[in-house]
Amino acid sequence: VIKREGRPNRTVLMPLSGQDGPLDVFSKDIPLAGKVSYSFVLRDGKESWTLGPKGVKKDESSGLYEIDVAGALLLETPKWAPNTIWYQVFPERFSNGDPANDRKGPKSVADWTTPITDVEGNPNDWYWGGDLQGVIDKLPYLKDLGISGIYLNPIFDGPDTHKYATDDYLKIAPEFGDEAILRRLTTEAHRLGMRVMLDGVFNHTSVYFAPFRDVIEKQENSDYKGWYHIRRWPVLDPVTNYMGPDEKNIPYDGWWGIKWMPKVNYADPAATAYFLNIGAHWIQKAGIDGWRLDVANEVTSSFWREFRKTVKGAKGDAFIVGEVWENAAEWLQGDQFDSVMNYPFRSLVLDFFGRGTKDALAFSTGLQDLRNAYPPQATAAMFNMIGSHDVTRLKKECGEDDRRVILATLFQMTYPGSPCVYYGDEIGLSGASDPWNRAPMPWDRSK
Repeated sequence: VIKREGRPNRTVLMPLSGQDGPLDVFSKDIPLAGKVSYSFVLRDGKESWTLGPKGVKKDESSGLYEIDVAGALLLETPKWAPNTIWYQVFPERFSNGDPANDRKGPKSVADWTTPITDVEGNPNDWYWGGDLQGVIDKLPYLKDLGISGIYLNPIFDGPDTHKYATDDYLKIAPEFGDEAILRRLTTEAHRLGMRVMLDGVFNHTSVYFAPFRDVIEKQENSDYKGWYHIRRWPVLDPVTNYMGPDEKNIPYDGWWGIKWMPKVNYADPAATAYFLNIGAHWIQKAGIDGWRLDVANEVTSSFWREFRKTVKGAKGDAFIVGEVWENAAEWLQGDQFDSVMNYPFRSLVLDFFGRGTKDALAFSTGLQDLRNAYPPQATAAMFNMIGSHDVTRLKKECGEDDRRVILATLFQMTYPGSPCVYYGDEIGLSGASDPWNRAPMPWDRSK
C-alpha cells in the first residue's frame, strides 16, 4: 500500500517472482516520485497482516516506511550497457599488427604460431608481440562476430606481459603502441558501433612506479611515503632484496604479499587525487568508454565513490565494472560500480552445462538467488563472462566437448545481462588456468 499526501492510497499487487532457497520472493517495480510512505499487506484467505517498521501486525499499528525518492540513492547504469556483447582481449596474445614494436630479447617468440606449450619455463615471461594495432586490424572480425564492446586487459607500461604491475599510468606500453594508437582504436571502434573499456589496476603499482622509486631513494624523507602502507624502515629496493623465502618479510604491504606489487594507501590525499585523475585522463585523451577495475573489493569503497563521481563527470555514460568474485551487492547500490564480473554466474553455468554437477533445479535456484541479490538494473548490465584471463578456458572446463561449449554459450548470450567472450573461446581455444589460458590467438582458419 502506497500513501502519498493529498492523494488516495494506492494498492499494488506484488506477484511471486521466484524463490530464495526455501523462501518465496515477491517483487514489483513501481515508478515513484517525491516523498512516499508505504507498508506491505499480506493476505492469506480471509486474514491479513500489515508489515511495517514495527514488524508484522494484525492491524495497521506496524507503522509506515518512508522514503524521499528524489533524495534516494538509485543505481543508474549506462543505457547502452545491457545491449552490449563484450569481447575480452589479452593484448600481448591477440594479434601482432606492428612487428616493429616487438620486444627484442631471449624471450621474444619469433613465430606467432609457436604454441604456448613449446616455450621454456613460465609462458607469462615470453612475448609473442600482440599490440593495439593488431586489435585495430581485427575490428572487422569482431564486428562480424557481433561484438559491440572491447575490454582490454592492462595496456599501460609495465615490466610483465600481463601488465598488472604498472610503471606509468600515463604511458601506453611501447610494445603495445602509444596514445595515438589508442585514440585510433577507440575512434575506429566507435565508427563500427563498438565501445572500448580499459583495465584499471589501482589497488597496487609496480616497484618501478616513480613514486615508489622515490620512497626507495629518499626513505622517510620521500614525499610519497604516504602513498604506500609502509610498516617499517628502511625499505630496501625489492629488485635486489627480499629474495626467496625472505619475500614474505617485505616492510610494506604487497598485493597478496607479493613484493613486486606494493599496495596503494588511499588514506593519502595525494595518492587518491593522482588515481582519480587517471580515471578521467584516458576518457578525455583517448575517448574510452569505461573501466574494468582490478581486485576492486580490495580497494576502499570511499575511493570508488569518488572514482565514480570523477569518471561520470568526465563521461556521463561511462561504464564501471568491478572485479568482485563473490556477491557484490554492496558495490551496486548506485554510488560505486555499474556492474561486476559475474563469476557466480560462471560457476553456475559451468556446473550445469560444462561439468554436469548441478541439476536443473539447483541451476535455476542459483540464478534466482543472483537476481534477488542485485537491483534489476544491475542484473540487466551484469558482466556475464564464462572465460577470462584468470580461469581455466571454457572448452577445457567442458571436458573438450564442443556440444557443452555451445550450450553454455547459447545460455550466456540469451540470459539477462551483458555477455563477454574471452578471446579464442569462440573458436574452441582450450587451456588450463594462468598462464595456459593466455595462448596466442590462432588466425589460421584451417586450424
